[in-house]
Amino acid sequence: MKLSRELKTGIIVIGGILLFIMGFSYLKSTPIFDNSKTFFAVYPNVGGLQSGTTV
Repeated sequence: MKLSRELKTGIIVIGGILLFIMGFSYLKSTPIFDNSKTFFAVYPNVGGLQSGTTV
């Protein structure tokens, strides 16, 4: 089975894009498919909550 030149180029380009995304995510130290987000906030009065308590 002979692959056309365009198909080979497409496979290489898509593979390169995937490697770039995975490498960038690795350097940022964040999982690729992680949907959770962490937010930090500072409030002057929290009504009795302790530091580090999950809300």
